[in-house]
Amino acid sequence: MIHELVFTSAPEGLKPGSQGFCTVAQSLGIPSNLALRLETFSAYRHLFQSPSPNAGNNPTMCMHLVVNLGGKRYHVLSRVADAGLDYTQRTNKIGHHFLFEDAECPDIGPAALFSIPNLFLTAWKQKPGLLKARTAFPALDVPPLSGAWERLGNERGWANVLAETVLTEQPVNLLFEPGTDVLPLFAEAIARLPVDLRWRATFSSYYNKLPPGVACQWKGIVHGTPEAATAAAGDALVLDLSQPLGKAPPVRRTFENRKSPPPPAPTASSSVPTSGFTPEVVFEPNLDGIYELGETVDLPTRSSFDAPRFKRSPHQPPPFWSSPIIFGSLLLAAFVLGSGFGAWWFRPVPAPEPPAPASSFLLDCIDLLLPENNSRNGGGTPP
Repeated sequence: MIHELVFTSAPEGLKPGSQGFCTVAQSLGIPSNLALRLETFSAYRHLFQSPSPNAGNNPTMCMHLVVNLGGKRYHVLSRVADAGLDYTQRTNKIGHHFLFEDAECPDIGPAALFSIPNLFLTAWKQKPGLLKARTAFPALDVPPLSGAWERLGNERGWANVLAETVLTEQPVNLLFEPGTDVLPLFAEAIARLPVDLRWRATFSSYYNKLPPGVACQWKGIVHGTPEAATAAAGDALVLDLSQPLGKAPPVRRTFENRKSPPPPAPTASSSVPTSGFTPEVVFEPNLDGIYELGETVDLPTRSSFDAPRFKRSPHQPPPFWSSPIIFGSLLLAAFVLGSGFGAWWFRPVPAPEPPAPASSFLLDCIDLLLPENNSRNGGGTPP
């Protein structure tokens, strides 16, 4: 199942009482936690405010990210861009997000999906509503992707350099000036990868902010932004597209003894589906240990691509109460304490003694002066 969500500024949102920047449309049946998660990928920084004549140079943010939610791994495909002015005549943006699992990933890879006509919305003018859930992305006949790097005055070998970082997991920062579209560079590099590795490439064509805990390997960074000031930090590969990159270095295999033999070529009667995606440029086969297009690469499983498993380590000692003897002792002690408390609570209560008859000193004196009391006590008649 493919879920989607549209986030923009509107006088009325999908949720009752919501307005301004809010969700205006989402797929029918999307769980609420997934919808809330997709909203967090709508952050966008305008470089030029509308109605500036340079507003058309605001970059379009195209992203492919991987998130773990509820013990499952999901792919997020997002397009966030400037959307002119909203209903209050203030700067607007629109984010259109897709969320899906591995089974819905097409062979062409994430970057090529952004070229599907009308897949991503660029404006929202209608009332809020629900979208019919998709079961698959539209089919796309993509011509061979090549020439994107050459159109910027660089060698086509840089696409291979970028593709190899998916294997080495080295982060890449592409610095560019406003008006440069780096998404075709990502698409051409992903086309160099074998089909089973294309969806490992995570990227943002205009990187400025992501939710905490979400990794992005390829980052398109605009010159002059706060992200550009720290682009050279760490072990990231920095490619400045505002100047010629020079000769592309040769790419070589990173993991030794993990190159699988190429799969057999499908015959006319074969039922093995093909992607119809044949890039013009592939890894040069003359270099030792180079991955070629279509090869199955057996890489070790890494935790960054696995759903979290909440299991106790085999080296971690079991809880102390899990022992049968200790558990039985605790149960017996609880029974004894409970029995004693019950016996005390339901004990018989003795009836109170009746009060003693009331007496006083004056009544005792009168009783002694009476004749019948004196004669009974052996006394005579008083004089």
